Amino acid sequence: MKKRVLSLILSVSLALPLTGCTMMTPLTAEEEKDIALYAAAAVSKYNIKQSEGVCFVSNETEAKYDEAEKAREEERKRREEERKAIEEAEKNGGNKNPGSDSSGDGSGGDGQGGSSGGNSGEGGSSTSNPPEQASKEITLSELMAEDSVRFSVSKTEVIDHYTVEGVLDLYPGNGKGYFMVTVTAVNAGAAGKDLDLSAKGLKYSCTIGDKAVMSSGNGFLPNDLNTWAGNIPAGGTKDFLLLFPFENSVLQNTSSFTLKAMQDGTIFRITE
Repeated sequence: MKKRVLSLILSVSLALPLTGCTMMTPLTAEEEKDIALYAAAAVSKYNIKQSEGVCFVSNETEAKYDEAEKAREEERKRREEERKAIEEAEKNGGNKNPGSDSSGDGSGGDGQGGSSGGNSGEGGSSTSNPPEQASKEITLSELMAEDSVRFSVSKTEVIDHYTVEGVLDLYPGNGKGYFMVTVTAVNAGAAGKDLDLSAKGLKYSCTIGDKAVMSSGNGFLPNDLNTWAGNIPAGGTKDFLLLFPFENSVLQNTSSFTLKAMQDGTIFRITE
């Protein structure tokens, strides 16, 4: 019996050193980080449910992100090109209206939402050769040319950023704010009306004082007046947005503004 007890004690004594229960080697913060990253990689490598984790980024998501970045860069280039086109057109007299003392700086025309500025837009298939002819006065409804649907500027507002569907924040840049113009469409017809605004090829600009900028946010605003496509039911209404990034100093006084549109090389100044 004594031999058995002694053998058991000896076995336990020999087994204890093999358990690894001893003082841990001190690790630096960098070493702990490396170990944690290695362990996470090892687990994710053999975890068949990893694609359901919150840290997983699929190839499709990465592709969408790359496309969004590319769209932002193209949007920046487009705005710069069209801004230069507007400035060149104004230098060449493209925004002077016959029979009017307004030079297209927002001082003429009937305003909407308390504004005395006329409404017009700008856009077209070419920005390298801006038009030199006088701009044409026209209403938004006439410009859109959609039977039974009336368009008008219903509201203007100065904001520092715009949140798209509670997910994406659009910022105009340092020292700038957005002059947000809301255009309301009313379908007065007895049937629903399908619209494809992007097919019209209209590009919009806004002039406040002596500063003119192109609308931004294309491709990101679900209700962008440049790109929206959908159906307005009979008797229904739909609000569209235009965002114009101005220097904050310009936005101190927005009581007078002018909206312009360019379509196939023709500049329109819209008055209502």
